[in-house]
Amino acid sequence: MFDTMLKHLGAGLLVAGVCLAHAYAADYPTPVEGDYIAKGFNVDLGTAAAPSTNHAMWYLNFSKQNERNAPLSIVIDANTGKVEKVIKE
Repeated sequence: MFDTMLKHLGAGLLVAGVCLAHAYAADYPTPVEGDYIAKGFNVDLGTAAAPSTNHAMWYLNFSKQNERNAPLSIVIDANTGKVEKVIKE
């Protein structure tokens, strides 16, 4: 049962990450973000939190098996859904 719960959680996080990436690309249209998704890169979703301030963040990264990760990370405020910063390497 626990395995099933983890699979559903993982699938939900993946869907959320893809939705956020598409929403980001729509709000900030540059060829780069859309190109990563169109080229088959996965959207990876990481989380971070600062309990003392109730601040939480989602980190979106783009990866593809057997290739280098895309040189782009998007940091989103998990409380508001707003983009905090874009990190381009």
